[in-house]
Amino acid sequence: MSRFWNSYPMFRLIIPFALGIILAIGFGNLGIFTALDLIVIPGGLFLLTLVAHLLPVYRLRWLTGLTIYCFLLVSGYSLTIIRTPLYQQTHFMNHPIPGQQFILQVGEPPIEKARSVRVIGNVKYLIDTAGTIKSTGKILVYLQKDSLSMGLQYGDLLILYAPVSEVGPPANPHQFNYKRYLANSGIYFQAYADNKSWKKMAGSRTNPLLEFSYNIRQKMLIILESTALTGDEFAVAAAILLGYDENMEPELRESYAGAGAMHVLCVSGLHVGVIFFILSYLLKGLDKRKKARLFKVIVLLLSIWVYALITGLSPSVLRASVMFSFFAVREYGKHKSNPYNILAASAFLLLLIDPFIITKVGFQLSYAAVLAIIALFNPIYKIVVFKNVIFDNIWKLLVVSLAAQIGTFPIAVYYFHQFPLYFFLTNLIVIPLVWLVIYIGIFVLVSSFIWQLLSLKLSAIFYVLLWILNTSVAWINDFPDAKIDGLILSVPQIILIYGSLILITRFFIRKHGKYLVVSMVLILLLVTSFVFNRYDRMQQRKLVVYDVPGHTALDVFWGRNLIAFSDSVLIEENAKVDYNIQPNRVFSGSEGILHIPFESKAISANLTDHLPVRLIDDNFLLTGNKRIVIIDDRFEDYRPANPMQVDLVILRNNPKISIDRIMQLFRFQQMVFDASNWRWKVKEWRKKCMDADIDFHDVKSDGAFEYEIEPQNRNRLVQLYHDANQL
Repeated sequence: MSRFWNSYPMFRLIIPFALGIILAIGFGNLGIFTALDLIVIPGGLFLLTLVAHLLPVYRLRWLTGLTIYCFLLVSGYSLTIIRTPLYQQTHFMNHPIPGQQFILQVGEPPIEKARSVRVIGNVKYLIDTAGTIKSTGKILVYLQKDSLSMGLQYGDLLILYAPVSEVGPPANPHQFNYKRYLANSGIYFQAYADNKSWKKMAGSRTNPLLEFSYNIRQKMLIILESTALTGDEFAVAAAILLGYDENMEPELRESYAGAGAMHVLCVSGLHVGVIFFILSYLLKGLDKRKKARLFKVIVLLLSIWVYALITGLSPSVLRASVMFSFFAVREYGKHKSNPYNILAASAFLLLLIDPFIITKVGFQLSYAAVLAIIALFNPIYKIVVFKNVIFDNIWKLLVVSLAAQIGTFPIAVYYFHQFPLYFFLTNLIVIPLVWLVIYIGIFVLVSSFIWQLLSLKLSAIFYVLLWILNTSVAWINDFPDAKIDGLILSVPQIILIYGSLILITRFFIRKHGKYLVVSMVLILLLVTSFVFNRYDRMQQRKLVVYDVPGHTALDVFWGRNLIAFSDSVLIEENAKVDYNIQPNRVFSGSEGILHIPFESKAISANLTDHLPVRLIDDNFLLTGNKRIVIIDDRFEDYRPANPMQVDLVILRNNPKISIDRIMQLFRFQQMVFDASNWRWKVKEWRKKCMDADIDFHDVKSDGAFEYEIEPQNRNRLVQLYHDANQL
């Protein structure tokens, strides 16, 4: 094993370094280490490594490796803490000033939204009565949409008067963690500003290279707009060529995702790889002489980074450019160095520049795909041999697709919870088309500066290719069962999958039975974890009231069955359901879903024959051993002989009844205010509940409400059902 690892020194180095970064991101500084400690401790370990290396005792040779691993682990941790903006003394939140005002620089081109303009602002100064304080940090600012905010550009300076608040955590279970996503980009705070809460200053501050890159990308977008491209064809062309996906409609994204072609819509390793491999193939004749190889490397590097410039130097294209730059330099050597070390070295450099890049999905997918292609291409390719050149090239394309899919599917399932079944067919059609789209698209852009007529002729061909691409993707997405949805993987399960894949690959290459035995053990552990997860989902009994602004959404989970109650408008709002509610349904393993709108009086007694869930007159929900009263604006008051004993009261849709009257009608344990109520009403209810010592949960402020339901007691359920029917 040690001899095996000796061939991959960069992999041996990057593992402890990356682990240190992960520990720092996961646990933070913990208040243990000072800034000096974060420098002194790695320095001390480095000196200890030198001492261990110089020891003459052979039996202590392992000590050098141990100290190196400790040094890299601590260095990764220290680097990440030092590079975390919130821990820096100059960060604006470390200088609290009442009524803060900020001078911001627009850090990247603003993005126009439906009702606002999204700006990433780099804080330059804090302003108070005494003057200005030089500061740092980023703020996510949503500006009221008007002609002034829509005219902002990268580098503009703004004065912001609006209050800044911390980015909140997810409001609903398993919802996308936008707070963590922004924190990994150094953004912890946000602000909402109308046109009176900010002002543009004279002058600007820009990075000349970034400004040039953004400007040239904008010019390229204008050129694309001036051609015959419109609608989905323009959106896909802008995404593939320039990494600009703001024109992508949700339906188009869903079509590409369902067909397994989402990777072509963002400029990343695929696009840079197309340029690298085509140019490398065309310049293959230069490999015979050293000076010619140097010329080839220069051409490859220039091509890669010029393309990165015209795509706006986005993070995805930067990491792909760094990766393939290492492979380009590898072309200079007559005897090619180990591709695993080249890959690990490029990743090591990227982590040194930005440790938080390890959290980016694109980084993880790109390196997993390239690593899998390097490891699996030859073993799979040799399974079948085609003498026909055409069939051989098709087989190579399929092998690359299969290898990349094997390498990336655990990560893709973890983040996106789906798996495209026709990825073979998709990549067989899409990849050649994307190659043509990239090259003809580049010719369209370049020829527009040289020969306008040629650019127009090429743009017609370009449009046809894009139309074929979109039509093919839509055709595959419409296949029956084009994808498997609702897939769930945990981090330990991902580790088990990759561990078993690596060991199985080693078994087929080395033919050692120990690899197969250990891989079978890992697979057994994986299957066992799936069984336990399924059992847990079969046993779940819970009610969830979601935070969906302006709407009522309530799910009752009974095993893997789900009854979803909501207002009728929300049922049609697919985007809101997908973002706020669907993730929890996926993680809960829901299979049978019954949607019930509250406005439907027709469904009142028996929702289903096999589940102990009953809704009576839209106001009384009986489930398991619980009795829940749902009070809305249509609730009809009555005069009970005695207050009814219930477990939970949910207020929705701004009921006119007072808290005092509710207390006269019911005896309850807890009260819930859902997201459909007006904020001023909820504020009054909260005050009344606190005065009356009533336990309450405000979904809008406290996030989704989760309530465990005990299995039914049949006698109690019959009594509850009878009492509710009497009202």
